[in-house]
Amino acid sequence: MKKLVALVVMLAMLLLSTTVAFASPDPNITIVNPANSTTVTSGSLLISVKIAKKQTVRVSLHKNNGTDSNPAWQAIFTNASFTSKNNLSFYTRKAENISPGKYRVKVDTIRSDGNPIYVTYSNVTIKENVEADDKAAYNGTGGTATFLQSLLKSIFGN
Repeated sequence: MKKLVALVVMLAMLLLSTTVAFASPDPNITIVNPANSTTVTSGSLLISVKIAKKQTVRVSLHKNNGTDSNPAWQAIFTNASFTSKNNLSFYTRKAENISPGKYRVKVDTIRSDGNPIYVTYSNVTIKENVEADDKAAYNGTGGTATFLQSLLKSIFGN
């Protein structure tokens, strides 16, 4: 009887640890741009992912067509896969003609069988472009400055 209880406890621990590991972000993946919880005022979005290990990832962009409390994520694009050949690689893609709204960049770390083992997210809000007359009064940081700042922080740390 004790052996049966021990076996059941070990199986439960194994199954629960797999579930927790799946839900956690990959420590070797950093979404450099857009930084999580940022706002962008542009019709395009530059997505840049730092991969610090030889592995395969799948990058996708989703728009929330629901509400914050009841999200309905619609895929804008999903790449087939990207395999890093080095211990430090970058995946970059520019999404154009992006309408205002809330978006999520999702990076799946893929096992050799094609199934994800880690999922990493970055949420971003896209706002309408600032009109030419209002640009002089606009006191925000541009997308390029934010990208460069995030890139330097991810390479050299905080």
